Amino acid sequence: MTLKSTVKLIEKPNYEDNVEVFTVEGTPADCVILACEKIFNTPPKLIVSGINSGANLGLDVMLSGTVGAAIHGYLRNIPSIAISSSYKSESELRFDVAGLIIEQLVMNSTKKISSKPFLLNVNVPSVNLDVIKKLKLTFLGKSNYQQNIEKDHTSEQQNFWIKPDKKNYEKPAVGSDIWAVEKNYISITKIEPFYSSILDDSIISDIIEIINLKYFK
Repeated sequence: MTLKSTVKLIEKPNYEDNVEVFTVEGTPADCVILACEKIFNTPPKLIVSGINSGANLGLDVMLSGTVGAAIHGYLRNIPSIAISSSYKSESELRFDVAGLIIEQLVMNSTKKISSKPFLLNVNVPSVNLDVIKKLKLTFLGKSNYQQNIEKDHTSEQQNFWIKPDKKNYEKPAVGSDIWAVEKNYISITKIEPFYSSILDDSIISDIIEIINLKYFK
């Protein structure tokens, strides 16, 4: 979210009489924050972030603006869905199948929404609908991409470009979101933003005990 500059909110012409349309010059998270805290008089029933151009898979979701926007909805107790269209080359990018899937997810989610919010990360392969195998519930895989570092030769200073385009070619775990999209499944991953704590981890417990004994007798 934007913290060191103002965020511009622009109202756009309505496409339907009962629909208000706004654009935000800021991050995806800014959009959700402004919508929930400024525009809506009551909290929305559901938040959809996307459709993003390109996949948001594995642990890379922690760096994703699309997923970050959905997290801000979830933290406000609003069911939230982040959706992305996964493509191998830009010429293959398409949104028709992802659009169909998010329409169906929204229609069915609003019928079954409970008082407990959920956060879903959806990745749809950019292929024809008849190539898709089916929707599959998945878990987050490992990082799908790492970073290439390129020196900026236009300046005499030590400036670098950080580009998240170094593909991780490690074989993905079966059942993970990365594996599913590679196999032409639509990946649906339920994300829990509150990182779980392993209280019985012996190594960490030993370290804590050593420091406690040294400073907090």
